[in-house]
Amino acid sequence: MRFFAAITLAAASCAFIAATGSTDSVTTPSQVFDKAYVEPAPTTTEVPEDTKPDSSVPPAPLKRNAELLDLSVKAKEIADEIGKCSTDSACVSAILVKHKDKAQDVIAAFSYLVSQGGYLASSCHEPSHQLGAILTPERLAGVSFASVCTDGLLHGSFETWGETKSLADASSQVLGLCKPLGAHSCAHVAGHALYRAAPDYNAALKECHAIKVFTEGCANGVMMLVFEDLRARNPQPSLKQIAEVCSILEEETKPVCEEELPWQWTLSEVPWEETISGCASVSKEGRAACARGAGRIAYAGGNYTPAETFDRCSQGGDKNIVSWCVASAAHEVGQNSLNPNPEMVCAAARDYKKDCVSLQTFWGASPVAN
Repeated sequence: MRFFAAITLAAASCAFIAATGSTDSVTTPSQVFDKAYVEPAPTTTEVPEDTKPDSSVPPAPLKRNAELLDLSVKAKEIADEIGKCSTDSACVSAILVKHKDKAQDVIAAFSYLVSQGGYLASSCHEPSHQLGAILTPERLAGVSFASVCTDGLLHGSFETWGETKSLADASSQVLGLCKPLGAHSCAHVAGHALYRAAPDYNAALKECHAIKVFTEGCANGVMMLVFEDLRARNPQPSLKQIAEVCSILEEETKPVCEEELPWQWTLSEVPWEETISGCASVSKEGRAACARGAGRIAYAGGNYTPAETFDRCSQGGDKNIVSWCVASAAHEVGQNSLNPNPEMVCAAARDYKKDCVSLQTFWGASPVAN
């Protein structure tokens, strides 16, 4: 294959995408921010008996990324076809959708290419989201590498699935469907599904609490789509409208909304200095969360060196904001880069090195951790 002869093993990271959370699908959502809600009739997709897994056999651990040896002849053909798209994301999306009936082959090919770095690694979320939108969670059962592009494929799949479910059905089924698929965060995937199934985002957030995954990323998954739907409007929202999304929430749920603000400010072309310092203006309880959101942007998928990342976080001024920002950047590298090594960010954090190591190591204990 010409593509495999020419492919460059670049060291770029797709951390910026996943991390921001923020780069879930940029297609126009079917549920706009303030659209009147009509609950769909509950639906059930039955899995044929002969395709159900044998519950007596423990599942083998799923690999995150496909390697060349994992690709079938068909998958290699698809990978070669995608390689000809160069930096054209629309071309990549079209090829993925074209081969949707060969789910294992197309996902393996895409996973392999994303794992090689370069342009596709840093722009994989939208194509993977579009493919996922036409593959039901049930269709993905048994398919390897479904967590491609930090769950971008699963985000698309479960968002579409959520639109077909009542909130009660989505709540009771989502984690059971997601867990066998090797997701980076089923809680976050659940947030996407619950938001699409719910009458409003407050109801979705309450359901995150009900299924006990609110702090594991479910609430972040909800809020990400709230802002995505807001940005589907024309004209784009003002900074006041963005702030109002968080202001109407109860105190206990407000921080998870404020964690999304740095990315929303960035999309509104607020300069970085004002973005990081802006975390001091949110609710007292939400400042650490806001700083974590800023930290996701600080490293920018490798666009900045660890030292530059720390310097960007240092512009936050307040010690706690700086600490959480740099720890978040380190966590992002550890979770989502092609060569996970969070220590390289903490090592550059000078007086904040100890805090950086401690906070990113115990990330799961944070109030609104992913």
